[in-house]
Amino acid sequence: MKSVWGQVGFPFLSQSLSALNHLRRWQPLLIHEELQCILPEPSSSLSEAYRILKPAGSLILAIIDKDTELGRTYEAMKASNKFYREATFYTTREVLALLQQVGFVRIVACQTIFSNPETMNAPDNVRDGYGEGAFVVLSATKINQGKIE
Repeated sequence: MKSVWGQVGFPFLSQSLSALNHLRRWQPLLIHEELQCILPEPSSSLSEAYRILKPAGSLILAIIDKDTELGRTYEAMKASNKFYREATFYTTREVLALLQQVGFVRIVACQTIFSNPETMNAPDNVRDGYGEGAFVVLSATKINQGKIE
């Protein structure tokens, strides 16, 4: 995935959004694979993403929704799992509120993983919205001087 996006000139971020200060301003699109739960300061990280996006640019990020069975499972694993120990999990509604506070608009969500991943025989379909699927992808657009292009 990283190489595909890099080939078309879009930054694909595999490290924290808070480390974006090395990117120049006015990126048209940021794609972030890191789960929102791993970001130490999500407001600061999202503000930095907003700063470097060009007007009408988009941020795409993915989360495991804390309000789902899988999210609750991951939350319960924190004490015994070194990867999740320091994680803070968020609901989709919490992430939407953070994106809006930073100034993102036209936020679109899609979701998948509606069943237990350990017993899945095939990938679940992708559906619009959020609230049912554990894996939620959000696309948020930076406002351009009070309007969206």
